[in-house]
Amino acid sequence: MKIPFNIIYNEYYKPIYGFIYRLTFSKSDSEDIVQDVFIKLHAEITKGNEIDNAKAWLYRCSLNIFLNNKKRKKVIHFTDNIHQFEKESSNSLENDILIKEKKQKITEALLSLQDHEQAIINLYNDDLSYKQISEIMGIKFSSVGKTLSRAIEKLSNQIKLISHGEMCKQRNIV
Repeated sequence: MKIPFNIIYNEYYKPIYGFIYRLTFSKSDSEDIVQDVFIKLHAEITKGNEIDNAKAWLYRCSLNIFLNNKKRKKVIHFTDNIHQFEKESSNSLENDILIKEKKQKITEALLSLQDHEQAIINLYNDDLSYKQISEIMGIKFSSVGKTLSRAIEKLSNQIKLISHGEMCKQRNIV
């Protein structure tokens, strides 16, 4: 059964945009990549090609475009605000500052990870199943859990290192 383009677009635009945004940390780069993804999807549907799992296809296509752009050294902008596209509810200026500092640490830690590590963490964060992650990442189903746990452990260690480094700077310990 063929699903019309507009239904797929309406259902998956925001999740795909969010996934790519967490890889690029750039609104304009994310919009460009997502536009390319949906242009490719439209072309596939127009050719009459049936896409069995639209969600997995879209994530895989978006990841490939991101990686290809990065390989070609196409300019990808980074920002210190992970969730620029989300609204935050905050009670005070102090709370805003603490949230921004935490996001900066997470962003810095994410940027220190390899592309495939960033991607698997973001796919898991988007509630994709291990089966879907294995299809999108092109890895064995049995490897997803171990690869994910290693990436999360590496991210956690990076956040600790960044926090420790900042604490040392604040205390003038070099």
